[in-house]
Amino acid sequence: MPPTPRRWRNKLRAEPNAHETRFQLALAHHQAGARAQAIEHLLQLAQAAPKWNDGAARAQLLKLFAAYGPDDEAVKAGRRRLSTLLFR
Repeated sequence: MPPTPRRWRNKLRAEPNAHETRFQLALAHHQAGARAQAIEHLLQLAQAAPKWNDGAARAQLLKLFAAYGPDDEAVKAGRRRLSTLLFR
């Protein structure tokens, strides 16, 4: 069984700047069906460390956007925020 969002959240509280932990938390939220939370953590990571792991946060965001579809409200909000991050 994969680690739950709770486990990753606890690890992130202990080390707030751990990029891999935030990335794994986003994936755990995705697996749990928490789309908005998954997108939020990836956006936070993309903002804090855009080049981390060759832009893994941005790449994962694009995958989630495609998987959830363009009409999903979390995708619409996430795309707006990502656009702001990229073009500021």
